[in-house]
Amino acid sequence: MLALGVLILLSSCGSSRSMVSTPGVDRSEYEGKRVQVIENPRSLEDFLIRAPGVYVRGSQVSIRGGGPPLFIVDGVRLGHSYSGVVSSINPLDIESVEVVSGPETAFYGREGSNGVIVIRTKS
Repeated sequence: MLALGVLILLSSCGSSRSMVSTPGVDRSEYEGKRVQVIENPRSLEDFLIRAPGVYVRGSQVSIRGGGPPLFIVDGVRLGHSYSGVVSSINPLDIESVEVVSGPETAFYGREGSNGVIVIRTKS
């Protein structure tokens, strides 16, 4: 007697999404993401150094050792300049910072190939 079997192979691509935010943020909006709360942030770096895989060295930022990530603030692409973003945002106005890496960056095209840092400010 010959038994026939079915083999199902499930795989997933490695990607990461983490988020850091200021107190008072509605957590239900960020379900499925790891959220860290930061009390009294002094700079954008306070948010970034808490996200796994993000390295900040002076005016250089990278995600897992890649090149400079794409910065998006309130839905507007600001490019890859960390110093440009830092000078345009008051850290007390930051609601959340989301770090996107892996296959999820395909949504952002070639610009997002080194990762994407999405910053939302308080409205």
